[in-house]
Amino acid sequence: MFDREYAFYGKHAKMIEKLKANLSDEIGRGFFETTYDIYQVAPFIGWIYRRRSKIDKTEETTKIFQGKMMTEKNDLVFNYRNMMALHFGDRSTEELMNIAFKLDYNDEARKEYDEIYNSYVLGGLEEMYEQIFLKDGASTTDEYIQNLYEFLEELNMRLYGVMDEDE
Repeated sequence: MFDREYAFYGKHAKMIEKLKANLSDEIGRGFFETTYDIYQVAPFIGWIYRRRSKIDKTEETTKIFQGKMMTEKNDLVFNYRNMMALHFGDRSTEELMNIAFKLDYNDEARKEYDEIYNSYVLGGLEEMYEQIFLKDGASTTDEYIQNLYEFLEELNMRLYGVMDEDE
């Protein structure tokens, strides 16, 4: 589990690259520094927005290399367990524990659950990309930044149910 490289393909690879791309010479960076940074938050965005997607297996790829996956394995396993608990929250405690905690070394038995996790990763990636780059026909750096701000406000609302008017 999380012991090999992870690849984004096709449209998802392009989305990753745009989220990491330098926004302008003045800013000097993108919204995310690494592919791993996106991979870490995307499944939760997918779950919050109830958005899942399938792999687009066209040729273009961007990867998180095996070394990084192994280095971050504890955090990734923690994320995976949390995502399984969120997704299967209506199941019995025993069944949830089996799914989230007892299949770490059984790739075949875990395959169905890995696909669910990955579908949230891809859905969350699509949601972030669309909210930032496609919302309201955005085409400038200022518009992308405004869309990010609005996206984060909406996330806050979805998570906590209220907007803090004082900030």
